[in-house]
Amino acid sequence: MVAVGKIGTLFGSDGGVSVVLYSRDAINMEEPVFVNIDELWVPLFVSSFRSRGQRGATVVFEDVDSSRRAEELLGLELFVEGGEEDSSEDFVGWGVDLGDGLVGEVAGFIDGENALFEVAVAESGEWVRNTFSTILIPAALVVEVDEGRRTIVFEIPDGLLDLNG
Repeated sequence: MVAVGKIGTLFGSDGGVSVVLYSRDAINMEEPVFVNIDELWVPLFVSSFRSRGQRGATVVFEDVDSSRRAEELLGLELFVEGGEEDSSEDFVGWGVDLGDGLVGEVAGFIDGENALFEVAVAESGEWVRNTFSTILIPAALVVEVDEGRRTIVFEIPDGLLDLNG
């Protein structure tokens, strides 16, 4: 299985969701996408797909016909069968944006059930290599992967970074 995107928020009242895509043409409407629920691969068939910008889309899945049912999918990663999966280690050296500009770069990745990005961040508030400290950010907080800029954008809840202290 290859990760192709992440389900973000509800969109509308008919079971639609917003999706952040890791690649522009990641989803083929003829093939199912999969989510992992309780370590089981669950196929989802796309009934409606609308692009929203470079890496976004609104999607409605067959048999997900209400907001209540769609809520169960929020935050889950979408996968497709086949292909070569990029290793998360491939992101080492990429820039990190916490929503208000570049603050550091990916220094490593800790794989597991609750995967973490190890991020080198500037101590002075301005990114300068070799003058940094390292923090851990859950992979679940990724909201955008910008291949062109080689940058990962995270949405960080208030107070989370204080826990790294």
